[in-house]
Amino acid sequence: MVYLYGAPDNNKNMRFIGMILSIAAFALTVVAICAIGIIKDPETDAIQTLISFGLNDSSGMFILVFSILTIVIGVASIIIPMFSVVSGVCAILTGALPMISTGDLPQCVVNSGFYTILALGIAAIVLGVAASFVMNKYVRSNVQNVTMFQCSLFTWMGIRVPADRMAQNPYQQQPPYY
Repeated sequence: MVYLYGAPDNNKNMRFIGMILSIAAFALTVVAICAIGIIKDPETDAIQTLISFGLNDSSGMFILVFSILTIVIGVASIIIPMFSVVSGVCAILTGALPMISTGDLPQCVVNSGFYTILALGIAAIVLGVAASFVMNKYVRSNVQNVTMFQCSLFTWMGIRVPADRMAQNPYQQQPPYY
């Protein structure tokens, strides 16, 4: 726990809501990259995900690299939810890479696979921004003059404001301790 002097408003619900939104944004990014079938293999007529396409096809190395990059940035977005904007955009671009590399939109994309990745990427972006605002509201109700990065870290570490009279009136001088 971090003990900081500020306004004695320790709304724990805002903290947990921000943390849940941050984890949900990461989960949507991982689902978009790992689980959505987007490629139809012309030989076997099987549906592949982005990662399996990157592992099986020699030209899919860029897709595999972008998938791993998206997941790594997504892990960072758990702690700092504003990074989910970058991970959501990376997920959308990763979903578009097979269409760009093959050039055959109708044969490459399985029905609504890309549109599902697009929707999940946008949802991850929105949830990450919402988590960031909730975390900011939680921390700034307790501590003033902090950055967004500090708000994210303080939310995950936990802020507990002492409930004594000194915390309620930060302008009052502290008595000397002997």
